[in-house]
Amino acid sequence: MDERRKFPRFAIELDAKIITEAGKESLCKLTDISREGTCIEIFSKEKIEIGTGVKLEIVAVEKESPIKASVIIMWVTELDSDHDYHYLAGGLISEIDSEDKCYLLDKAYAIFKENH
Repeated sequence: MDERRKFPRFAIELDAKIITEAGKESLCKLTDISREGTCIEIFSKEKIEIGTGVKLEIVAVEKESPIKASVIIMWVTELDSDHDYHYLAGGLISEIDSEDKCYLLDKAYAIFKENH
């Protein structure tokens, strides 16, 4: 399979909250990140469709408030067929503060260096 991503992804585990365009909130976790995208593990009562714009509030222990980002969902894979959705979604990061983006990428790269 050909790799279509422009930038490498780095594993990361950060708790977050996903907020849909309708204002519904669900818990989620970032599982990887790159310069332009992220993979999100989502726990929700409703499935988020491809092409949907969502907001993320990412918990950053060293920061006073969550990191906020806007993401466009590019793909979705269901993990469990339970009555509550549990799935992975890949997203294109459409908006994030540049300092927050650097913080996330630095954190992910530090994890990568520890493991290699």
